[in-house]
Amino acid sequence: MKTIIRHLFAGMLLTFVMSHAYGVAPYPGKITVTQSDGSTLAVTRVGDAFFNVMLTDDGYPLMYNSSTRNHEYAVFHDGRLECSGIAASAKDERTEAENTFIAALDLSVLTTALDLEWTPSM
Repeated sequence: MKTIIRHLFAGMLLTFVMSHAYGVAPYPGKITVTQSDGSTLAVTRVGDAFFNVMLTDDGYPLMYNSSTRNHEYAVFHDGRLECSGIAASAKDERTEAENTFIAALDLSVLTTALDLEWTPSM
């Protein structure tokens, strides 16, 4: 009888632990990421345990490009998010070309694609 109770207790405990370990929400604070050129960028992760995205301090979504080893601005293309090819920089370190590129981004399409409620603070 003790063996049955131990097995039931162990099963319930394992079920409880696994149900909480299945999805982990993103880290709630700022994270510093390093680009391939050695520059750093502060980002915030938003979303839930199943889908989350990184945002710059001023609200632009980023994706990691493993081939360039950079966090790049995300663009919505053919119904999905893709890397833009433009490496992200901190707001005060952006080049004129980078500022021109992000000014042309349609963030309303991106927020719809991400299904998140956020507004960039410019």
